[in-house]
Parts: sequence; structure tokens; C-alpha cells
Amino acid sequence: MENHPIITFTSTAVTPRGDVWDVAGGLTIGGVTRTVVLEVTFDGVIADPWGNSRALFAAETEIDREDFGLTWNQPLAGGGLLVGKRVKIELEVQALPA
Repeated sequence: MENHPIITFTSTAVTPRGDVWDVAGGLTIGGVTRTVVLEVTFDGVIADPWGNSRALFAAETEIDREDFGLTWNQPLAGGGLLVGKRVKIELEVQALPA
């Protein structure tokens, strides 16, 4: 990961689903890009200390880390592995008007 320290997401589609939006796009980790869908909720609008309005959003998805080439693991003495395959990604995002 030292050669690819940044994780990026580029959206390609937004689909409303009631109070939730499905935001599809390319997630790039370690130079590998896979399509994922973020489940996004709108958490309201607040005023920041400088008088700006900020829209608040939360998003989450779950990936298989091995799909991105993240395969390192360590067997445990009692059986099983140290690191699971599934990774839950949770985001909290603030947006300012352009």
C-alpha cells in the first residue's frame, strides 16, 4: 500500500430508493478498481461556525478485500485467520454549496 496510499471513489450513477440513494461507482484501492454501490442517507443541513450551510450525508458499503489484491493474512494458533475477507466501509460526508 505504500505505493498506493490513497483510496478513491468515482461515482457513475445515483439511484433514489425512498430515503436512501444507491450511489454506484469505481472504488480504487491499491491501484485496483472495482465497482461498488454505496448506500447513502441524507442526515440534514447544519450551519457551521462561519455561517455556511453544510449538508450531511452518511454512506456505507461492504467489500471483499481480496478483490482489491489485499490478500495478506496470518493463521491463528487456535485455527482461523487473523484478518477477515469482508471489510465494511463507513463514510460521513459534509457538502458545501458551490
